[in-house]
Amino acid sequence: MGGSAADAKYDSVCSRDTGHVEVVHVRFDPAKTKLASLLDIFYRAHDPTDGGGQGADRGPQYKASIWAHSDEQKKEVQAQMDEWDKALSGRLRTKLLDAKPFYAAESYH
Repeated sequence: MGGSAADAKYDSVCSRDTGHVEVVHVRFDPAKTKLASLLDIFYRAHDPTDGGGQGADRGPQYKASIWAHSDEQKKEVQAQMDEWDKALSGRLRTKLLDAKPFYAAESYH
């Protein structure tokens, strides 16, 4: 998500030249699942203080990011990010961005 290239094939994304970020696209029914619950899982599943990747996966295509699909989502995400940043003593590196077209990974990936 988020790159300037017309597609997001794995090899081109790994080249770091497209600007794309590897993401998981989560679709949910807010009447059944609260965004705050998903965000809590997200923050606990990775190191939100590492802006350059996760573990052995390094580079801009692995940056911790949340891609909001609406102003309402952005507002809720930002409020929770502020709480996490405070809890992490200002070390939060996760970025909040506007959602762009999503490209599904190739089946081998």
